[in-house]
Amino acid sequence: MDIEIKFQWKINFPLHVGTGISRINRADRLIKMKNGFPYIPGEAVKGAIRGNAERIAAWFFSKSKPQPLSTHPVIERIFSPKDDSTYYKFHPADCAGGATASKTVSFTAIDSDSGIALDESLRTIEALCRNSIFKVRVSCLSGSWDQNQSRDWEDLRFLLAAILATDAVAGRKGIGFGRVQCIFDDKEICGILISDFAKEEIVHLIRNHMISSIQESL
Repeated sequence: MDIEIKFQWKINFPLHVGTGISRINRADRLIKMKNGFPYIPGEAVKGAIRGNAERIAAWFFSKSKPQPLSTHPVIERIFSPKDDSTYYKFHPADCAGGATASKTVSFTAIDSDSGIALDESLRTIEALCRNSIFKVRVSCLSGSWDQNQSRDWEDLRFLLAAILATDAVAGRKGIGFGRVQCIFDDKEICGILISDFAKEEIVHLIRNHMISSIQESL
């Protein structure tokens, strides 16, 4: 069975998804589609969600870390699947409206001793203004998503939690860029209510799945 998770990211702070090429007298421009609108590459979507998946796992195992969190069985199945029969595809996020104007922002490195800007450290980037909206899709392929409490269904619930927890995407997150608000298109996905993630019992169920997945992999 194939399903598709659809949601929106509302950008609450300027967003920079650039080429990574920035040098003196040349701004790192936004990556744009042929129609002129910016987009967020699928790898950036996947990376933002994976980062929060690992953060959730770190919270679950803050006192005991049985293995590196990046290689946790659930995280590997979702983001680095070895089984070709079950696959998650993170699509590029398309700009769907809201504010589409951009601006350039400049940064420079400051010498900590003198308080003076370092030579040749000025960099300029192009950033999309806040309040833009991006449509995001994640395809879940060839899994037992409709079978309540199956391994795939439990993995899906963890993925939804990671999506909800994602609060920033793309570059310059350390200085507040790319802060997002997640808005799901559907209130329920395969019997999983989005509103239920605020309940403590759901958090415990997700944690139990993370623990049992480690035990099964031993």
